[in-house]
Amino acid sequence: MKSHQLTQEQRESLEEIWFIYGNHGPNHSMRDHKFIQHFLEHGKDSRHFYLPSYECMKSVDDILNNPR
Repeated sequence: MKSHQLTQEQRESLEEIWFIYGNHGPNHSMRDHKFIQHFLEHGKDSRHFYLPSYECMKSVDDILNNPR
């Protein structure tokens, strides 16, 4: 698992997409929910464990690759 030091802006952006892909949002799946939640709680990329959807991974990658 790759660790990431999240900026406050990245954390806020992850929380925003968590309400889309997790937390019973419009595109909710438990895999996406747990993937984003693990990032928020531990700062670790666990995509190989949770197997999130492509859309969710792309959204997370976009956030991680564009630190503000």
